[in-house]
Parts: sequence; structure tokens; C-alpha cells
Amino acid sequence: MKLFFRGNAKMKLSYIKLMASFLISTSLFMAPTISLAEKAEICGLCGTEITAGSNLFELQFKDGSTQTYGCPACGLTMMKSPEVISAKTMDFLSRKMLDAKKAYYLKDTDVGYCCEPHWLSFDSKENAEKFAKGFGGEVLSYQQAIQAKSFHEEHTH
Repeated sequence: MKLFFRGNAKMKLSYIKLMASFLISTSLFMAPTISLAEKAEICGLCGTEITAGSNLFELQFKDGSTQTYGCPACGLTMMKSPEVISAKTMDFLSRKMLDAKKAYYLKDTDVGYCCEPHWLSFDSKENAEKFAKGFGGEVLSYQQAIQAKSFHEEHTH
């Protein structure tokens, strides 16, 4: 790095400004993910610690309460409750929450942070398919995911 900064004050200042804006924008981008994880601390079903890397799933119930789960497998397992009025899941790539019914799910992928078999959620079928090419798994729509035998029979905590 000495070569980069040698004798050029403008370049130093530009580099410092660039790094400061990167750090600020990165911390702002990660803030929603971290606050969601801190809100729950552990998965509402299996008790696994929720981290910034968790692929969150959040349910809202008739009584107004919400529960956060550490992965789509845990959240989808709880969808059968008649008390559930809405569900959101986190897009694994963008880390943004979206309507769980509009998401695509990757079942039995090599990547996961909570239960096995690993499930991830994506905002588009294309992104799920691209991810599956590198890390395996079966791409499912919401309806297919709800009906999948895997998380009902093989889901382990």
C-alpha cells in the first residue's frame, strides 16, 4: 500500500473518502438483517442460533405476534398452523424479506445454516436455479415446498 499512497495527497483523500462511504453503505445495508437476527436470537422451532448468515423466515399470527425462524424449513413446517396470517422469507442473495408465497425454495442444497436437509429461499426461480447449479438442490415453488415430503419427514434439528 505504500506505493499507492506515495506522494499523492489527493489520492490519499480520495481513497479515505471511498473507504468511508463503502463502510457506511455496507453497515446500512446490513442493518435490517442484523436487527432481524437480534430480534429473534434463536429459531422459533429448532432453537438454533440465528446469525447474520441465517436465511430467515418470519410468520405473523392472528393475535398480532410474530415469530422468526432460522431457515425456510423451520418456517414452512410451521405454515400448517391455522393461526398463521402471513409469512415472509429472506432472499438468500439480496438479504431482503419478501412474501413467502412469491419465493422459490431450494431444497436439499449443500449450503445451509440451520437444519438438514438445508433449505434456502430466493426471490426468483432463475436465481434459485443458478444457485442450484453450483450447490445442488431441487428448486420448488411455494406450493411445491409446502407439499414436499422432505421437511415433514426428514427435517432434523
